[in-house]
Amino acid sequence: MIHRAITNMKKYNIPSKYAAQAIRLPSFDGILLGMVRGFSSLSWLCWMFMSPLASKALLAQSNGYPPSKRVDALMMPIFEPQYSGKEPSRANFRLFLHYQLPAVQEARLHLGPEVSLRLLTGHHVLSVEHEHSPGKEGRLVATLDGREMLKLALPIQDSNRFESTLEDAQNIFRMDASYTASVRFQTTGEGTLFSKSAPDAKWSPNAKALFIRNGRLVYDIGWLGAMDSDATVNDGQPHHVVLQVRDGETRLFLDGKPIASKEGFSAKDEPLHRFKIGHSASDFGLDWKDGWIQEVRFWKEGLSEDHLKAWLESEQEPLDLPNLSWQGALPQETFDGEGTEGLGVIPRLEGNVDVIKAWVQPLSEVDHAGLIAGWDATSLEEGEKIYQGLCVTCHGTAQQPGFLPTALKFHEGDFRNGHDPYAMYQTLTHGYGMMVPQGQYTPRQKYAVIQYIREALVRPHHREQYFDVSPAYLASLPRPLKLQDPAVVEENSE
Repeated sequence: MIHRAITNMKKYNIPSKYAAQAIRLPSFDGILLGMVRGFSSLSWLCWMFMSPLASKALLAQSNGYPPSKRVDALMMPIFEPQYSGKEPSRANFRLFLHYQLPAVQEARLHLGPEVSLRLLTGHHVLSVEHEHSPGKEGRLVATLDGREMLKLALPIQDSNRFESTLEDAQNIFRMDASYTASVRFQTTGEGTLFSKSAPDAKWSPNAKALFIRNGRLVYDIGWLGAMDSDATVNDGQPHHVVLQVRDGETRLFLDGKPIASKEGFSAKDEPLHRFKIGHSASDFGLDWKDGWIQEVRFWKEGLSEDHLKAWLESEQEPLDLPNLSWQGALPQETFDGEGTEGLGVIPRLEGNVDVIKAWVQPLSEVDHAGLIAGWDATSLEEGEKIYQGLCVTCHGTAQQPGFLPTALKFHEGDFRNGHDPYAMYQTLTHGYGMMVPQGQYTPRQKYAVIQYIREALVRPHHREQYFDVSPAYLASLPRPLKLQDPAVVEENSE
């Protein structure tokens, strides 16, 4: 029996810290979970079925799988005053904004450097879906008060590199006068954060670059010299560096603190040099590697001293809009394991907007609302087959009790991990307490067995635990990704 337990642990990917938890009894095709530390398998089974305290004690020892997150717990607040200027990057998300904007006022919702939505005056509800993965065209869909108002294809991004046009380099990215440049990054390596240098050529006089060398920040001007610091920045942690050139003085700030300065450290721009992110000359500064340039901003006339000080000391967003607000393309998961990896953007509100309610929610690989709304007699029959083939062993029915005392009796017990369909789906997907994740079933099969449990066991016998599915509930569920690989779409819709 112990050998079979170990075999089933591997089969169902049970963490090793729950050694000998999974035991499949030869008399039935169900998984019995428990702790057998200090017991032989036979004596433990006897104790399990004879002791009235066994259920509570066993559950307390082996609650190794996480509780389900309620739908509203995945609606993470955004644009709250305490997070002003500190909103995290979000990838593959839905944004909900209930707002009011006074007449004749102007306001915008910024979603990274490429997208800026002008908010209409009055009282409105705006919903935005933002989906973007590296190397692929993304999508943005915005609805206002329930009506689609905008549909955009987001440009392909697949690296931490950018190079301006010659016209922009000459008119916007002037680095021979006052300017402010800001970079947010994290790395364990080296390379160029940004530069202004000749395209596809060697390092040359008056070229400029801010880069990391030997773990430290360096600002170099070709044939003039360099300004560096002792601070280590290749530690894999997020950092924020600001380079300010004003009134003949060049200053470098790291994570809000000054780390270097130099008087008269400036040189004229060369007419053919271009502004670059992530790379410099072919023989100097090195290409960016082993890290992520999250964001680069550039103000061609520089921030005022007051605005710069407020920003560095409190992270309060500067009032002056940057001439460039660029974000890198490293895929990230931004919802503590509940979302999917994608290209993140930092949502930001500009203007005097009265935010009544605002939240972001991860997009999902599964169309939860679609699968629930699609329940019918066929899915109910499929759910019954799955339940009677496996689940009934432990959970039982109203006529025949299950074999596992700790397993919920759906016809009479109260759900411990949420009783709405989405919570039940998470229980099947992630496991809970002593029940292992049911990875052998597709999303459609999981929702089929959920339908059967609700309609055959809960509704007729334990109505107070039956969750009524409403249009509002379906609308609150995480919405599906639309640009997945065909194989993933097929798997999650089966």
